[in-house]
Amino acid sequence: MPLPDGSAVTLNTQTRLCVAFSNLTRAVRLLYGEALFEVAADAQRAFTVTTFGTSISSSAAAFVVRALRRDDVQVMVRDGEVQVAEIARPAAVRLQANTVVRAVIPSRPSVPAALVAEQLAPIEVDRRLSWQRGLLSFEDVTLAEALREFSRYSDTRVLIDEPAISQLRVVGLYSASDPVGFAKTAAISLGLRFEMRDGVAHLNSA
Repeated sequence: MPLPDGSAVTLNTQTRLCVAFSNLTRAVRLLYGEALFEVAADAQRAFTVTTFGTSISSSAAAFVVRALRRDDVQVMVRDGEVQVAEIARPAAVRLQANTVVRAVIPSRPSVPAALVAEQLAPIEVDRRLSWQRGLLSFEDVTLAEALREFSRYSDTRVLIDEPAISQLRVVGLYSASDPVGFAKTAAISLGLRFEMRDGVAHLNSA
């Protein structure tokens, strides 16, 4: 989607945002979801994204903001430079290309979130952007996490009938629109049993 200043935003599934541009500001509020922002250069107006108490700003960059809940905010920079700050904490973290930062929410509500940054290889940045191509890429995530991600893209349900297998780890590249295909592949690679019952896929130990 083009924005009024020449920037562009690519929305992942189930993403909602509000845009408020003026002669002085370029402001976006990400209500929920994940989006890639490709910011047109403008030294006079910073491009600012706010979500769940986190503020991200840049004058020219390409970055992804993922905000599925307050304790799950991540910012990944593909190109350029951005500043990330918690609204309740004045100090900001400056991120260069191929860097990701996540907000770690403390157990006490009165304590502001801490920002933890990590350097990424360019190939990892590309892997994390595979959703633009209709793909989901998993690198050593739990089976439960992978199925939660699939549930954002399809109404077809895949249920884990035994909690003990939910923590098994999966890797690979899969079509976001084919959770059943993923479940069949996971069953083969993890030694599980796959069943379809009344339109719902089930995974059990073999």
